[in-house]
Amino acid sequence: MLPTENRLKNSEEFRFVKLRGYSVGTNYLLISYFNRKDDKATRFGFVVTRKIDRRAVVRNRISRLMREAIRKNLDNIKKGYDVVLVARSDFETMNDCDREVARILKKAKLIS
Repeated sequence: MLPTENRLKNSEEFRFVKLRGYSVGTNYLLISYFNRKDDKATRFGFVVTRKIDRRAVVRNRISRLMREAIRKNLDNIKKGYDVVLVARSDFETMNDCDREVARILKKAKLIS
């Protein structure tokens, strides 16, 4: 579970990151990020649409996998960003998710 300080909480925050931030994508994930230019904790939001799977159980599992992958990398991620991760397809295993999240964070230069 991510600490409360590391979560985007409402739709305005998600929308702001999407409109004002930068985006980077892979086959599995899309990341939108915005530099707040402060030293507060980086905040994350996760989106898994019905386009991936119509069953909420599957969407929730994907969201949990992404959240856990971020939690594992939290110490290495730069501070002062708002980040939204959007799943583009399902992950087979936790290792796949960890690898993709680390890859996209490096691509976005968010890992220090």
